[in-house]
Amino acid sequence: MRVLAVAAIVSGVVASCANEESRRIVVWTDIPEVAAYLELFNSSQQSYRAELQYRESPGRQLARAEDQPDIVITRHLSNRETAERMRSLDRLLSPDRVDPAAFYQELLERGTFNGTQRFLPISFDLPIIMFHRDQEVDLGSFGMSASELQRHGTEFNERSGGRFTRMGFSPKWSNRFLYVFAQTHGVGFREQEDEMPAWESERLEEALEAAISWDEEYNESAEEVARFRDRYLYDPEYQLLLRSRIGFAYRDAGEFFTMRESHREFLDFRWYTENSDGTSIPALDGPVSLGIPTDAANRSGAEAFIEWFYRTETQELLLQDIHRKRMQAFGILGGFSALRRVNEELFPRHYPELLGRVPEERFLRFPERQAVYWAELRSEVIEPWLGRRVSAEGAEEPLRERLRVWLLRRGD
Repeated sequence: MRVLAVAAIVSGVVASCANEESRRIVVWTDIPEVAAYLELFNSSQQSYRAELQYRESPGRQLARAEDQPDIVITRHLSNRETAERMRSLDRLLSPDRVDPAAFYQELLERGTFNGTQRFLPISFDLPIIMFHRDQEVDLGSFGMSASELQRHGTEFNERSGGRFTRMGFSPKWSNRFLYVFAQTHGVGFREQEDEMPAWESERLEEALEAAISWDEEYNESAEEVARFRDRYLYDPEYQLLLRSRIGFAYRDAGEFFTMRESHREFLDFRWYTENSDGTSIPALDGPVSLGIPTDAANRSGAEAFIEWFYRTETQELLLQDIHRKRMQAFGILGGFSALRRVNEELFPRHYPELLGRVPEERFLRFPERQAVYWAELRSEVIEPWLGRRVSAEGAEEPLRERLRVWLLRRGD
């Protein structure tokens, strides 16, 4: 009897552990806000328990880790290298589970490989030009192209005592703007089968020439821009805008909407567009997406979380949670939702500045797929290279050579 009792206890403990393991959903991410989402999921049901494990560049770590997560959530996840390690999500895509018609279709397509959906998009960001809301210029109500920025920037310029005391805008103020500017010229940075990314070389040279000539044509000269920068551009851009020292500045929308209200209350914005009629807005690199690794231990739990996450009412709760907890965050993981209806109907309720300004799907252009290491490559190599090229800071070796050296040192 004693042996049977011990056996029963052991069996019960094993069953309990097995049951607990079947409830556990392991989520890898490098985006801290995901923790709040998992908390809401756990409180919404009793069948599963989602657990966050923070990983730097989780997409890259999949290749090295023995124990695989059940879900990965990060930027630059949807690419050829990572797709090989992901399960198909096709069985999830139906009106009753996760409705594929609810997504921005071009963005959804970026997660398809060999005819199979391997990734689902979560959110994306957009480029904006911000300015003082009392600026007396006719800016229109929606977008601003490079040509409009040049024209209005020139009108804002002011000289006194033989030098500029106000300047509208220069592309040299922001390497991130230079990158977006290049992309809107059709450069099209994208992954290819070998590690070296592909792009349109002629378009890149055209973009560089256009950025260099910008200051010559609209700000008198590159030397004048350099003098103005050295004299005035040491304060935060929002302060320079509020003091009317500069006319315009570039920001990602996610950054703009997470500025302190006291900094943003006197500012306004327009979407940065590829053309003057505002009908082509380039979404920024690195949309957030998710996937289920091939060796995920809890596929049913992962699918349950995904179904819950893509309900409109769930995303409403996520937006409400940001304001209730006064989180320094914007939208869905720092951007606009991959679900059209959420952006069009829910975002203006939580961000009144977006009322009447959420772009229609037909106006958006989504980036090409890029390698899992793209965020680092862009910030460490491409953007600084663009800045040096347009500033003519000595001889600059070709971008391809810079990328080749960086990739050799990457060590993955």
